[in-house]
Amino acid sequence: MSDVQTDSGVDFSQRKSTPDSDVLDAEETGANVAAPSDDSSEVEAQDEQPDPDEQESNPNHEAAKWRHRFRDEQTAHKDTKTALESATTKVEALQRQQVEAMLSAAHVKPAALWAIAELGQLLSEDGTVDVEAVQEAVGKARETLGIQPSGKGTFIANLGNRPDRLPAASNPWRDAFAPKAKR
Repeated sequence: MSDVQTDSGVDFSQRKSTPDSDVLDAEETGANVAAPSDDSSEVEAQDEQPDPDEQESNPNHEAAKWRHRFRDEQTAHKDTKTALESATTKVEALQRQQVEAMLSAAHVKPAALWAIAELGQLLSEDGTVDVEAVQEAVGKARETLGIQPSGKGTFIANLGNRPDRLPAASNPWRDAFAPKAKR
């Protein structure tokens, strides 16, 4: 065995090593010798974890921490922006659909209305469809594009041109079985 000496100059190679004797030797010499423990992973875990005071004082660590935080915030911002754009697109589509349903009742094609008006002009302050604004836009589209308003009620051709006496209707079955006239 080789001679092992500490800073205090005490030779430990000649003694028997027991857990109690190591603690006594450390006390005698004043050296910082830890008592051996059965759990060696605790010592390894302490070596792997850097000192928190060192991490906070290290400018590179501080910069890396801020870079990671910035990237996370950018990702969250992009996700939020995408969700907002998607929701806005859906709301505009629903508003257009409601305006176009009003146009079908007025017998005007949507292309005629969108040629003279934009969706923002047809909405109220709270984002709902303004019925009066749509009616004004329909009137303006009819005037500008020359669209004739449709008549009220159902159109029936020659309704007022009825003769007083209607021709007798013939029944082909009756004619087939009727007695034939002699010649």
